[in-house]
Amino acid sequence: MEGLPIITSRENQYVKLACSLKTRKGRRLSGCFLLEGLRLAEEALAAKWHINYMLLCEEMFARPRMYALINSLLKKNVPAHILPAALFKQMADTEHSQGILLIARHPSLSEEIPAKADFLLLADHLADPGNLGAIMRTAWAAGVDALILTAGCADPFSPKAARASMGAVLRLPCVIFDNETAFLTLLQERGFVLYAAAADGQSRYDSVDLKQPLIWMFGAEATGLSPFWKKSASFILHLPMAVGAESINVAAAAAVLLYATAAQRGFPKAR
Repeated sequence: MEGLPIITSRENQYVKLACSLKTRKGRRLSGCFLLEGLRLAEEALAAKWHINYMLLCEEMFARPRMYALINSLLKKNVPAHILPAALFKQMADTEHSQGILLIARHPSLSEEIPAKADFLLLADHLADPGNLGAIMRTAWAAGVDALILTAGCADPFSPKAARASMGAVLRLPCVIFDNETAFLTLLQERGFVLYAAAADGQSRYDSVDLKQPLIWMFGAEATGLSPFWKKSASFILHLPMAVGAESINVAAAAAVLLYATAAQRGFPKAR
């Protein structure tokens, strides 16, 4: 890796941009987001994602897997910069970083449901980026066509959500909307059945037809679905639990329900 430029100042423009991407405002203003770690970097390369540049910790980039990855990125003309460990740590979002950060182009969030979509997921005010990322990972694996985000959701492109998604953030289309009523009308016009997941649901999740066009709706970790979406649901369904159990983590519930849907529809789903 001889010849790569070395950055030693916290005031360097690349370092300052990387640090700003830990905030939602920084991502919005710059049009970029941060991908940290080997797995996300490999996924970005496989997805042919546009990468502005990479930042490398000088103590780690010589490891075989890292070396091969960096070479592949360099062949794609991705600029690289090396930083001393102390400076790199200031940018990293994890305590034990793997020594690679990619600054990547932030995608434009769509306001439209993909044309052929028939399996959607709505995240309503999910505040925990780790939960949101885990749900995205499962959604992509189970064949969900798009993730719908209401206002107040965690940012799927935050460092924590992106890591928890294990690359699904680079694959799963995200849709965001401002007008709940208009979006509900769009779903109804497209023939989607609205399934709400809630502990007080009147029916079991395995008692309904999951092969028709549908959208699963998951609410905030503490309060559940907002009144608007709960009232709009075609069915409110629950997961049976052992006596004495009060709740289940929203990401775990999503995994069960999305895979139950995929099982009824059959695997694998062609994309």
